[in-house]
Amino acid sequence: MSCLTSVGTTETVDVLQDAARIGRQTDPAFEQAWEALVQPEVASDLQVPVPCPDENEADDLACDADPGWLDLDAGYDHGFYLGTADGNFKLRMLGLLQTRYYSNWRDIDASVGDRLEAGFVLERASLIFTGNVLNPQLQYWFVLNGERSSGTRFVEEARISYAFSDALLMQIGRLRNPAFLRELDISYTRQLGIDRSYYHSVFSTGVLEGITLTGQTPQFRLIGFLSDGRHSGSVSRTKDFFQDQTDFALTVGGDWKLFGEWAQYGDFASWADEGPALFAGLSMHYEHGETHDVLGVDEDFISWTADLTYENAGFMAFVSTVGRHAQQSNGNIDQTGVMMMSSYQVVPEKFEPYVRYEYVDFDGVINTGALALPVSDSSLNVLSLGINWYFARHACKWTTEVLHSFDPVPFTSANTGLLVDQAGRNGQTVLGTQLQLFF
Repeated sequence: MSCLTSVGTTETVDVLQDAARIGRQTDPAFEQAWEALVQPEVASDLQVPVPCPDENEADDLACDADPGWLDLDAGYDHGFYLGTADGNFKLRMLGLLQTRYYSNWRDIDASVGDRLEAGFVLERASLIFTGNVLNPQLQYWFVLNGERSSGTRFVEEARISYAFSDALLMQIGRLRNPAFLRELDISYTRQLGIDRSYYHSVFSTGVLEGITLTGQTPQFRLIGFLSDGRHSGSVSRTKDFFQDQTDFALTVGGDWKLFGEWAQYGDFASWADEGPALFAGLSMHYEHGETHDVLGVDEDFISWTADLTYENAGFMAFVSTVGRHAQQSNGNIDQTGVMMMSSYQVVPEKFEPYVRYEYVDFDGVINTGALALPVSDSSLNVLSLGINWYFARHACKWTTEVLHSFDPVPFTSANTGLLVDQAGRNGQTVLGTQLQLFF
């Protein structure tokens, strides 16, 4: 028995090389087929017989799927891909490199640290694999990344998705919370600045492990997410089912497209060929702390957030507000924040200045539960000015920005370049620049 593969000459030499090497030893037809493959003038498209396992080896997907002609397709379309022509099997491979330079100036005593910290960092070197198996509705996505300090490789995201229809999608695994804080929902390849904001570092739920269901209409999107709680999928957390720090966590969010296209909601850039668009978002995240957990790392709390986005022909404006109420054994905590940013492409598709302002009221502590450590100043104001230079939209861009904190920074957020301040000191300034290549 044999399977027959229809492939183009420019795409199949590597795929068929090993098969042809073996095939020439057992089947004279391979010699003629291989000569045609390596000589494009002989044939531009061939159907080459590839030996299959015995009939009782039913685990061979290709032969089980089609014991006759199996059409393969390969090329580049927003990533290198290989799949069957019927679309039932596909693997797409993408890569991301983000390399940065930071200079950080702080008012700090020499006995505590350096006033100037500067250097390069490979922020992300990611491999992304996505596609579908058995049919176009059953999809997968996983991201391999390297820890920015140690370089240790880890699985950042891994999820299985099933599209019941164009309007209903289920996802299960480890993934960014798509319902809480739009900054998190948008990929770090499509942010306005070098990275997400300090405001995001304070209030984000981060990568979660759980199951989510998304329903979407032409005007509305509704998301529900049942998970193990904030940062339950983070590389810094233990992740087994008995090691999480909540009984359960639930996120519910909705987005309303007043006008425009949903495709415009996928980044923080407004391109010259895009018309006016306005979006509104509202969501809630609730966590019930681990019952009888003496650590009290994540006690009960509820967060809410709302945002507005406007885009039109190169101009973008975004505003977000958030609140968090925690029920502590020693008293309640009420934290709030606001983040606003705007940009305009002075040179369409090329030069984009932007500005971002962040405000956080910590209510005296930096977190909730056992991590609710006191801060020397309850409020934080951060202003950022930056520019983007697009070589090929988000596929290749250079970003440079300056951040200034007017108040003491209570904890380090390395991806923003802001470091913890000495108690009672303020006036921290950061210069950052990044080159991104996404392919």
